Amino acid sequence: MDDLDSDDPLLIEAMDGTNTLETSFGAYYYNDNGLYAGISAPNLIRTKMGGIKTNEVGLIATNLILFGGYKIKKSELLTLNPSVLVRQMKGGVTQLEINGQVLD
Repeated sequence: MDDLDSDDPLLIEAMDGTNTLETSFGAYYYNDNGLYAGISAPNLIRTKMGGIKTNEVGLIATNLILFGGYKIKKSELLTLNPSVLVRQMKGGVTQLEINGQVLD
């Protein structure tokens, strides 16, 4: 423990056993035609229990992630899987990823 940064309040709280409440949300949809989509919102609610709140209780989503894709069966041996992912970070820029897979 000699490398411990004693000025880091989050680390000190973690070592003191302070409890936090974190809530996230996610949903995923797919169908037999190959379409799929999802949404994820981690850290919707975060608060410290039994002490000073780390954040106000409420909707404070730090990230919002949306994704979707479609599996295209070209033959018995080949399936194409194009997909897209959009990530919005609180206080940051929106990121867009376009991907593709070839599955056998």
